[in-house]
Amino acid sequence: QRPVNDWEVSKHPIYHLQASHVRPELYFADNMGNVQQMDMRTGHVFGAFKGIAGAVKSISLSEDGAKIAVAGLDRYVRVFETGSMRRPLHRAYVKQRVSHVVWDWEHKDFSTQEIEEQEAEDIWETMDKAALKKKSNKRKAAAI
Repeated sequence: QRPVNDWEVSKHPIYHLQASHVRPELYFADNMGNVQQMDMRTGHVFGAFKGIAGAVKSISLSEDGAKIAVAGLDRYVRVFETGSMRRPLHRAYVKQRVSHVVWDWEHKDFSTQEIEEQEAEDIWETMDKAALKKKSNKRKAAAI
């Protein structure tokens, strides 16, 4: 069969493709570290994710489609937002070579305030309750 669409989107070989399960978008990475976002309806490349050095090893899209995780040969895992700004949200250095990045969709994403409140609550629950001590009546007895 003949291809349905034929798009030339990069001069370099494309190593990884990730189709969005939320919107008709395609994310792809070439061997030069360029990660780009494309509209599959029109074939128009409308965004690139900056700050990646070297080839990309893996691309993964979050459950809601709002974030994309990218792992590269530079041993950094980067998380970007997929909206119009495509700004970097997180970056983490891992000490070994990354072969694949996946999202844990079962885990709830807590905000930092919720995490701090939970940690404070856990600390208070683990503390021993101070026993109320009876005041000694030595002074009163000595004074009489």
